[in-house]
Amino acid sequence: MTQQAQPSSPSGYEFNEAQNLTFNVLASRMKFLGVLNLVFAVFIGLFAVLALFSSPLTLVVSGPQVALMVVMGLWMMNASSSFRMIINTKGSDINHLMTAMEALRKLYNLQFWLTIAVLVLFLVGFLLAISLGVFAAAAMNGEVPGT
Repeated sequence: MTQQAQPSSPSGYEFNEAQNLTFNVLASRMKFLGVLNLVFAVFIGLFAVLALFSSPLTLVVSGPQVALMVVMGLWMMNASSSFRMIINTKGSDINHLMTAMEALRKLYNLQFWLTIAVLVLFLVGFLLAISLGVFAAAAMNGEVPGT
């Protein structure tokens, strides 16, 4: 059997200069915000440790917040690096774009589910507050709701 010549693999897609400028601005902003998230996470963590002496509940509240800020900051910096690679390399723009998009998908997926959880907790708290208010008002009037 003779081997057939493999066609040379085409070079990857390259974005033009205007598109690269858009990626450059986006990468810069994302890196800044990612680093800022990490800095804020450190400050919140330090304040939580200091406040821990007065209230152990501080760690319960601040711990998850710090963890989320670190994860989100790292994902933003990861996406930023991939967007920067689009500008700095040749032949792999689509691969770098998809890597950046995956990091953004993770970031927004996390924000989506956190938003859903907060909305559900808000709704439950709101309904609980209304029901407690109804019972409290009835108790003040000497009535039992529903009778």
